[in-house]
Amino acid sequence: MADETENDRKQAAKELLLADHQYFCDLFLRSEELGETRVNWYLGIVTGATGGLVALITQSGQPWAKLRPLVLGAIVALLAFGMVTLFRILQRNRTSDGFKKDLDRLRQIFRDHFDPESVLGDYQPLRAPARRRNRTAGSAGKTNVQKLLNELVKVRKFGGLAYTVTALNNVLVGALAGAWSYDRLAHPLRIAGAAFVLSGLAHAVLITIYDLGGKRKLKEDGITHAGGVVFTRQGTAVKYLMVRPRRNEFEWVLPKGHIEPGEKPDQAALREVKEEAGVTAKILRRLGTVSFAAGDEDVRVEFYLMESGAKGVSEERGSDWVSYDVALRELSHSQSKAMLKRAREELVVRG
Repeated sequence: MADETENDRKQAAKELLLADHQYFCDLFLRSEELGETRVNWYLGIVTGATGGLVALITQSGQPWAKLRPLVLGAIVALLAFGMVTLFRILQRNRTSDGFKKDLDRLRQIFRDHFDPESVLGDYQPLRAPARRRNRTAGSAGKTNVQKLLNELVKVRKFGGLAYTVTALNNVLVGALAGAWSYDRLAHPLRIAGAAFVLSGLAHAVLITIYDLGGKRKLKEDGITHAGGVVFTRQGTAVKYLMVRPRRNEFEWVLPKGHIEPGEKPDQAALREVKEEAGVTAKILRRLGTVSFAAGDEDVRVEFYLMESGAKGVSEERGSDWVSYDVALRELSHSQSKAMLKRAREELVVRG
């Protein structure tokens, strides 16, 4: 009877996850469609208004001095509508990123609790492949410029809806400058071209800043570090891996570190274990997340249960394989001890 009740609870949780996943998928698709609809409306309005202005200028027979205020007013109105559309698209991009993050969380929970064979271990449909990087240097020596460049590679790629709106806005800015300078200044076409280029640069900076701000906001509530509770079997005994922190040789901690740009938490956890202890491990499952403050940084660490594999070259720091009781006694932080306890419980369940 107890087994039936437990199975019912698991089935109810599974159905809830699947329902939530479908709900967020629907919201994500609606957000994407709404963005495309806004851009299509803007494109249609600009096309219609441009045709009307061209007809007015060529067929009205009125001197340019009288037509200029009307033309300038129409272009300013279109440009104002374009800026509103651009900010709506930028906000839609942030919303879409949030939906992607929520979908990733649901998939992670589903893998943790309903995929014991890790069939979905590499299933990440909404994430781009991680970039190849030098694993030997780590991230400790990066300058502020390097960190900024790492942030810039994460911005949205060129060619999306925001840049479509930007292109139309740039044309309008160029037309506005040309219409204003015509019959007033020399070389109105050059002035229009310069305005077009400057508008493009300003829009690119605006999109980049807005995009980076959105991704940083998502990261504030997300995972910043990843690590592992690594074990090895020595006969019937189970040993756990502990390492010395780089800045304190008198403490014992679990291997962990920052997640690098373009890297998934599980990839970061495997990399940190290899870099800090020289151990090539295999992830068995996700254990959970711990949070704490380190200086002025809010740290959220995703821990994984890992089984040790080959031993290689590690960073210059101490490491040791110890029993559960020794690890529980020697680990310096309560968060590490909590993850160790959870790892042992999982190993007991797995047998």
